[in-house]
Amino acid sequence: MQLSRKTFFSLTALLFGVTASGVNAQQKEAVKIPPTGKLESRAARVMDFSSLPDVAPEGTKVRTNPFRPTIPMSLYNRLKTTPPANSAGSGKTALGGINPLAATKIKLYEGLNQAQSADSGGTWAPSDCNGAVSPAYYVEITNAAVGVFTRGGTNKSIKPLSVFFGYTAQPLFDPHIKYDAVWGRWIVTATAFPEDADHMALCIAISTTSNPLGSYYQYRLNVAFHSNDF
Repeated sequence: MQLSRKTFFSLTALLFGVTASGVNAQQKEAVKIPPTGKLESRAARVMDFSSLPDVAPEGTKVRTNPFRPTIPMSLYNRLKTTPPANSAGSGKTALGGINPLAATKIKLYEGLNQAQSADSGGTWAPSDCNGAVSPAYYVEITNAAVGVFTRGGTNKSIKPLSVFFGYTAQPLFDPHIKYDAVWGRWIVTATAFPEDADHMALCIAISTTSNPLGSYYQYRLNVAFHSNDF
């Protein structure tokens, strides 16, 4: 049987429409049920850094973890107590007699220490220290605190990480901070320990201006795949 041109294109369009709708349905289903677990975005929360309290509220969950190096502890202790062959006290030089150039200190000042990084009495080891710099500020973040410094080294403010994100259900860990020099925005992320089998928070904050002491848009995503390591 020979189809007319009009009938041929009508059938082709119908077939394409059925195929496309099937693909779209599969894509929508994939978005609804991610393979890694539930992904539920909550409404953005606007927070002002300067108005936050300096201490975490009573009852904030914290953990004190032992230090766990990525190499065997016996090897770690030996490396810490044995000077390298080309150290200053060994009498030898590196690179066949060429001494390395000394680093030039542009600015030296103290960042967050262990006491300042304690969140409701809890501390972390290692601290997962992370930092970012803008033309005017340096912001340092640890597993328990956020510190804002000027480029000159003046400490402007330190806030507990749980207070910064407004999240106290579980301890936060593995924080990261970046400064977007193009748009002049600070981007902060941190992960929390699982609340239960179906809830594990990934916290995200984005500043509304280039001032880290100002306001932030905050989001909390339920990632719920329990990796405990981002």
